[in-house]
Amino acid sequence: MALTRIVATLVVAAGLALAPPARAAFHVAVIDEVLTSLGGDNTQQFVEIRTLAAGQNVTTNTVIAAFDASGLYLGDLLVATSNVGAGTRYVAATSAFQSAHGFTADFTLATGLPTGGGMVCFGAPGGFAPNPATWNHALVQACSGDQSVACTTNAGCTGIGLCQTNYVDCVAYGTYAGPTNLLTGSPTTLAPDGHSITRLANQNGHDNLSSFGCSDPTPENNAGVRLALASSLCCEGQECEDGDNNPCTNGNCQSGTCVSTARPQPSGCFLPALPKKANIVIRDNTVDTKDTVVAKWVKGADLAVPAFGDPTTTDGYTLCVYESADTTPNLVFKVDAPAGGVCPTKPCWKPTRKGDGFNYSDSLLTPDGARAVNLKAGTGGVSKVVFKGLGPLINVPGAALPLATPVVVQVHGHGNCWQSQFSTTVMNTATLFKAKAD
Repeated sequence: MALTRIVATLVVAAGLALAPPARAAFHVAVIDEVLTSLGGDNTQQFVEIRTLAAGQNVTTNTVIAAFDASGLYLGDLLVATSNVGAGTRYVAATSAFQSAHGFTADFTLATGLPTGGGMVCFGAPGGFAPNPATWNHALVQACSGDQSVACTTNAGCTGIGLCQTNYVDCVAYGTYAGPTNLLTGSPTTLAPDGHSITRLANQNGHDNLSSFGCSDPTPENNAGVRLALASSLCCEGQECEDGDNNPCTNGNCQSGTCVSTARPQPSGCFLPALPKKANIVIRDNTVDTKDTVVAKWVKGADLAVPAFGDPTTTDGYTLCVYESADTTPNLVFKVDAPAGGVCPTKPCWKPTRKGDGFNYSDSLLTPDGARAVNLKAGTGGVSKVVFKGLGPLINVPGAALPLATPVVVQVHGHGNCWQSQFSTTVMNTATLFKAKAD
């Protein structure tokens, strides 16, 4: 049985009486990834289409068109002259992009996607894509009986047919400020310059703002050949890798440059399952060898052992302590427990006897005071992450205590994060900070 166009669902949901859904063999698809420049070269561009059902490969006469930031139609970058195979994705890329990366796209795209802001649309009206000369490529929505008339509802097409979408999907990006439509929803503010904008997982609808995020360019052609390229610019205003190998600092993209900022990871951390169970004690003794920090993330969320990676070989762990976490976060100090290693004659890291996690022990306290770490997985509140530091290498800065609340404590390892926040304290003096988590 033929499949109903996705756009019809959106039309009904919006309460608009547009033309009945067409049945076709290319409509059940979305624009999945867009790149407008890489390495400062705006001739390196591509558009990746992802099909959402089988049989959506009759692409002959479908169009990829470009619009500027005001919504003005700039022209066609592709009019497909062939169909694609049975793969779930296909790519139209410029010759410059294909040559630069040894990549064979399914179609060659003319250079012309605007950088900074614009819109790209894919598809064609009707059942099977008609002769491209028979419809108005400049209008995303037009009356079926007169393609020179733009419309938003059937009421705008009285006497000249029904209001229809001329494309299957559109992505409006960056500084785009032109007319929106059923295929864009709200434009994404992200611009695919120096990196791709990619449709997020399970976001197959027509609202660009909620559906797209930044990513490294990863086009995949219809044969399943996939590139994995590094972005040349970070994504403006978003978290980025600052390259300092310090998990306690996060980069924020400012004017295309990743600027290191000492602040907690903003989201995605594992949190305690119960309040007031996680706790921390920081002691700044007059005798530096007696300085201590004990951070306990206990009664935690359900965890499986793979969440810890393999500390015995590749996954080190770092404790990060921040004050003033809700306003101007300040990294008070960090403590590292590196992956692998010998401490001093035995492996620093060992799997637990029950196989439910890992333990770290270093009597030498190198490199910056980590004495013991316990990582335990489990369900029902048994998971925990405990980090203990001792001695002068902890490097609690002089006069660091008392701390300005709220204090956030995070442990990073294997790309994961375990967090506790402390808005109130049990003790907060010049020599002792003690608190239970919110």
